[in-house]
Order: sequence, then C-alpha cells, then structure tokens
Amino acid sequence: MIDTHAHLLAKSYGEDLEEAIRIATEELVSIWNISWDLKTAKVVKDILSQHSKIRPVIGIHPNHTHAD
Repeated sequence: MIDTHAHLLAKSYGEDLEEAIRIATEELVSIWNISWDLKTAKVVKDILSQHSKIRPVIGIHPNHTHAD
C-alpha cells in the first residue's frame, strides 16, 4: 500500500514526527510527502535523505504563488 498524499512536517507532528514516520513505514511501501511552497519543498527533500520509503513531491499550491 502507498500513501500518495502526506504532509509530514515537524510543525504538524512536533517531536512525534519520527515516531509517526516509523509507524507508517512499517505498513506502507512508500509515502509521497507533498510540499505546497518553496519552504516546505526544502523540508520534504530533507526528510527524503533520512527515510528511504518517503518520496518528495515538490509542488506550489496556487495560494502560495506570491513571493515571500
């Protein structure tokens, strides 16, 4: 089974992020971790380097197309 739309970010999970990833990857073949702006794109890329079952999906949500 593959989770095709996850938002695995520390601000959502806090200190429990690693535990959430560990539990999810025990059952799932792959998790596609979605970004919605340039800041979260870097985060999903960083998480990829630490977890082989997580795939980054780099995208910009239309509400985040303005320059920060």
